Amino acid sequence: MAQQSTRGASFFVRAAARATAVAALPLTIAGALYHRPQPDLEQDDWGGPMHYSPKPLTEEQRNSARWFSRQADNEQRQESLRLHEKLKNLAKPKSRAHEEGDTLMDRNIMFDEFQERMLAQGHRIFQYFILGACNATIWIGMGGMYNSHEILQDSHYHNLIQLVRRLKEQKIANSVARLGFSTTCSNEGIDTAKKSTSSVALLTVSNHASTIDDPVLFGLLLPTDIKHDPDYIRWTLCSQEICFKKTALAAIFGAGKIMPIRRGGGIDQPLLLRFAQKIASCDWVHVFPEGKVVQSGQLGENYLGTRSVEDANEIGRLKWGVGKIIAHSPVDVHVIPIHHKGMEGVVPQLSTGEIKQLHPEGGNYVKLRVGGRIQFDDLIDEHEKKYGALSKYSAEVNVPDEQQRWQSTNVERKLYSRITHRIEMALKQLEMNSRADPSMTSSYLSLVK
Repeated sequence: MAQQSTRGASFFVRAAARATAVAALPLTIAGALYHRPQPDLEQDDWGGPMHYSPKPLTEEQRNSARWFSRQADNEQRQESLRLHEKLKNLAKPKSRAHEEGDTLMDRNIMFDEFQERMLAQGHRIFQYFILGACNATIWIGMGGMYNSHEILQDSHYHNLIQLVRRLKEQKIANSVARLGFSTTCSNEGIDTAKKSTSSVALLTVSNHASTIDDPVLFGLLLPTDIKHDPDYIRWTLCSQEICFKKTALAAIFGAGKIMPIRRGGGIDQPLLLRFAQKIASCDWVHVFPEGKVVQSGQLGENYLGTRSVEDANEIGRLKWGVGKIIAHSPVDVHVIPIHHKGMEGVVPQLSTGEIKQLHPEGGNYVKLRVGGRIQFDDLIDEHEKKYGALSKYSAEVNVPDEQQRWQSTNVERKLYSRITHRIEMALKQLEMNSRADPSMTSSYLSLVK
């Protein structure tokens, strides 16, 4: 009898688990779709490199991108609130129409909040699924079966891991603080030159040697407890014409904390501001400042192909959007360089930039090393003493006139160039260190425990 009872209980547990999984699946898919990032829909094309003809953005694609999305819902909600306020002003104070309008609006707000919570849970489940699938694939492909890797675990590496952990602890503290105390990431007053030093953000930069550098590099670099947690991993960018043209692709990349960027859109584009706001939220963001894959082993080689000679001589080999993000940050940004070698063999490309084959190749040996923090306080202080305080972007979305504040002056662009040049020098130094140490020593460990 006891055995039958145990079997019966086991059957009900399995049935409940199946029912939960079946019920959670639609919620997971809906959450992933709802929270997908939105591309730039204001232009008539998707953007792209200067040497490509940009593909047109059709009205059907524009409607599909806005369908069932959090960003579109928030815009509609704000418009409804504005309309409601206008109707309240027209109605007589304390009239029945006035009270009924308030009651209906309160019900709508309560329903919207419930929907937000449910879809957020579905999105989080999808994030765990995507991270699990990515990390399992990376472990199979790079764990020694097909390719191998080694990481220099020196003080710079350990400092990076500690900083990533600190960001999550800081985020938890901020969440608690919002219940009744001022948050350390508050940056009210965008124009102030004072940045918050009580909290920090992380910006990592690295060379870009293959189309799968991200997520592979961080799947190798991070310890297990970090790389499987959506709260720990970085935000990064992907060209919108590649990753965000299709709704399903946008949901998948969005779950991996990837945001769209418009290639050719310049450093004043709204998508770069939206990405920079993650820094203001004290998050971790990663940038490939080369702006494209370079497999020669020389940082930023062939950079003249996407710029005029004059601009390239002024700006350098790297894209200076990263310099703008750093210059206008309202919080203390730790900028950490990372260099890797060997990924160019995993997904090799032709001289035209096309991938040789769809599946990655085996037999490659990938080396990773982390550099020390790059400081820019002297450059920013010198600029502000001469030209006045720099404006600071906010973590809040839809701040009035923030897009106008985001526009860069010619003087500010010179500062971005100097910041980007310093990043270029730091990455070049890591590149030289890798070349000077072609054979790995005992200080390199093949796997992160």
